[in-house]
Amino acid sequence: MRRSETDRPRTIEFHYRKGGRLVETDRISISADGKTFTSVDTDHATPNGELAVYRSTARRSADGAPGAHPLDGSWVTTSYDKGSDNTMTVTMRMEGDRFSFADGTGSHYTATLVARR
Repeated sequence: MRRSETDRPRTIEFHYRKGGRLVETDRISISADGKTFTSVDTDHATPNGELAVYRSTARRSADGAPGAHPLDGSWVTTSYDKGSDNTMTVTMRMEGDRFSFADGTGSHYTATLVARR
C-alpha cells in the first residue's frame, strides 16, 4: 500500500497494489470542521475490468494526537451507500448439489454442497 497526500490537506488517498498493478484506491475527504469524512473506494481489480465504486461516511469518535494529520483519531462508520450499479447485480443458483454465485463485476464461484449426518 502506498499513501499519497493530495494538494488538499484534508484529503488523502491510499493506493493498493499487487504485483505492481493498482488494485484499489481509497480517497478520504475530511470535513472542514474535522468531525466527519467521506470515503470513495474504487476497486480496480474486478474480473471483468469494470471499476466498482463504494461510498461511505464516518463521524469522529475520538480526536487524534495534537498536531497529527486530520485523519488521525478514531472514526465510526455512519453510512455505507450501495456500490456502483455493476456491484448490485447478483445471480445465485442451486442445481442439484451445486450452488453458484456471480455478480456484475465478474466475480463468481461454484460450490458443491455435501450433506453431513
